[in-house]
Amino acid sequence: MLSESTTSSFIDRLRAEKPNGEDELAYLAYQANCGLFCDMYGPLIRSWAVTRLHLQDSDADDFVQEVLVVALDKIHQFQVRDSFRGWLWTILKNQVRMWRRKHQHDPVVRGGSTFHEIIESLPDHAPRAETDRVELDEGELVERLRQHGCNQTEPTLRAFIHYCIFGRDPGDVAEDLGMSISSVYQAKKRVGDSLSAR
Repeated sequence: MLSESTTSSFIDRLRAEKPNGEDELAYLAYQANCGLFCDMYGPLIRSWAVTRLHLQDSDADDFVQEVLVVALDKIHQFQVRDSFRGWLWTILKNQVRMWRRKHQHDPVVRGGSTFHEIIESLPDHAPRAETDRVELDEGELVERLRQHGCNQTEPTLRAFIHYCIFGRDPGDVAEDLGMSISSVYQAKKRVGDSLSAR
C-alpha cells in the first residue's frame, strides 16, 4: 500500500516508461510531473538532511538534488506495498553513506558527534510527517499545483496538500479546514485526476 502522503496515480505516472522526444505532449507532461515531484519532495528531503543529518545548507542542497535524481531514475523499482517516504529516506541515507565512503573522512557535526555516528544511529523508517510539515510552505505548494494545471479552488488544493503531501489524518484536515471528511477525499481525487490529465 502506498503511503498516505503520495497518491498512487501520481506515482504510477512517474513509474510509467519515460516517453521519448517523439511524442512531445507526453514528454512535456512527464517533465511537468517530474517538476511537481521535485517541488513536493525536495523540501521534505532537505528538512531531513538539515534536521536529522545535521548537514550544512549547501551540503543539504547537494544531497536533495542527488536524492531526487536517483528517485526519479529508480522510481520503477519502488514497491507499491512500501512507504514512499520510507523509500526516499532510504535513498537519502544511502547517498550520504556513499558520499562518506568516497571522501574517507569523518567530519564533526553539531554537538560533537561524528558524522558516521549520526548516520549509523538513524532509524530505518522515515521520520514522522508531523515533524516534517513545518519545513514545507503550503502557499508555495498551492502555487506549484496551479502551475502544473490544477485549477481547483484553494480549499481543495489545501486539503490535497495537507492530506496527500503532508500526510495528515483526513479527519484532522477536515476539522482544520472546516470541511467534511468526504470533501478531503474528493480533493485528493480531483487534484489527482487533474494531474493525471496532464
